[in-house]
Amino acid sequence: MAYLCGYAIGYSLFLYSVIIYKTMAKCYVCGKTSKVGRSVTFSGERNPRLFKANLHRVKAVLKDGTVKRIYVCTKCLKAGKVVKAVKSS
Repeated sequence: MAYLCGYAIGYSLFLYSVIIYKTMAKCYVCGKTSKVGRSVTFSGERNPRLFKANLHRVKAVLKDGTVKRIYVCTKCLKAGKVVKAVKSS
């Protein structure tokens, strides 16, 4: 996160909210989080933006056998790194 400190003085409030958001949304398996980047307009202006991870809230069976709702990115879901809990009726 040290590289965010000298990014730009004018965007200090935006970057502060990004730092808070990064700790909230995180993949349980691989640790994927949001990334800071720039959007470039047609005229060449560069504005800071946030690339969010594609996370889903899944009821999964953990390694110790307990069932818990966790946030998992779609890449880990497709790769089969998460075992979904079976619905009991």
